[in-house]
Amino acid sequence: MKLYLDYNASSRLDTCVLDAVAECLSGMAGNPSSTHQFGRAVRARLDSARTRRSRDCLETGLLRYSEISVFASHAERLANTVQLAIAGIDGEALLMQLDRAGIGVSSGSACSSGKTGPSHVLMAMGVDADLARGAIRISLGKDTRE
Repeated sequence: MKLYLDYNASSRLDTCVLDAVAECLSGMAGNPSSTHQFGRAVRARLDSARTRRSRDCLETGLLRYSEISVFASHAERLANTVQLAIAGIDGEALLMQLDRAGIGVSSGSACSSGKTGPSHVLMAMGVDADLARGAIRISLGKDTRE
């Protein structure tokens, strides 16, 4: 699949975005602004790469603080999700404070919504129960801004 690049574009293509769409640079053609099948496929790759870049940038910033744990930051995972905890901070209290600031996050994992107690997945990963109990999840999307 080919990706049409506009030679008049004024912004540079980020290397991680370019890496994500490199597969599209040979084979069938697709304009990411188009609504046809190949265009939609290229658009999805671009959106995913940009979201992954935002996630990685967020995680890099968070990891500057020693009391913040970002779970599975080096694992292959969804491009749009960051799960973290701050040592000594209750996840529900943090969730409410962020909500008041207009930042939408959730606690626990999507599959255990509404359950109390630490995530069984984090526990299986060997995360301390108190830290796991304070975990929050940030989901990013194509409209997320850095």
